[in-house]
Amino acid sequence: MILQPSFGTTYAVQPGDSLDKIAQAHGLTLAALEAANPQLGPLSGRNWRLIHPQERVLIPDGAVQEALLLVTRAPDGPPPPMLIRIPPAPQNPTDFQRAQYNHKVSADRATNDARVAAWRAEAQKSVQQWQEQVIDQLGKKAGSVDPAAPKPDRQMMAASLAAGLTTLQGLNGRRILLVLGGGELGPGTLSQNSLQDVNLVIANLANTKAAAAWTAAASGAGAASVKALDVALTRLQLTEVVNR
Repeated sequence: MILQPSFGTTYAVQPGDSLDKIAQAHGLTLAALEAANPQLGPLSGRNWRLIHPQERVLIPDGAVQEALLLVTRAPDGPPPPMLIRIPPAPQNPTDFQRAQYNHKVSADRATNDARVAAWRAEAQKSVQQWQEQVIDQLGKKAGSVDPAAPKPDRQMMAASLAAGLTTLQGLNGRRILLVLGGGELGPGTLSQNSLQDVNLVIANLANTKAAAAWTAAASGAGAASVKALDVALTRLQLTEVVNR
């Protein structure tokens, strides 16, 4: 999730590289480089020491404010329920056989519905605390934005999108890219399939033309979904849209 456009470039890993070598070559601490690339660590089930040639690493520069970047992963939920397979209807049944079949199907479906409902309740319970923590962190980060920070421009927006996509490409599961600031500038040029399997949310848009431009460009870039929210809808629907 990107709260505000930031600066950064990407680097293609070369044979023999390590994150430590890359950090030293760019005048960064290893901790700063790891913080900018959570997709290469435990968040995605990986070991920081194992990177591969041609992987993309985000290289933050001095203007990046780590406080404005939030990357998080939902906890694993409960395993899916075991459902009863509905048997096929008997051929040429007697009235008694038909009644027996209908009774069994009704009972099996009721059992399946109960198991699904219980599973959904348990799944919601398992992520509720995580959702509350994310919402709290978003609020704190939004409040930490420096009023004196430079206003975003198209170059900053492009760098922010590149940073977010570099991270998401290394993560599994449902991937959401949330842009809370700078959306009025429009999407710029999005390459084909650059948003493949990404759910894009552009918030705080006051310009309907910008919303239409984001929707068209992101859809053309292969986004799984695109949601453009004006200021009022951001306040009312942002949590629902992100959690959906």
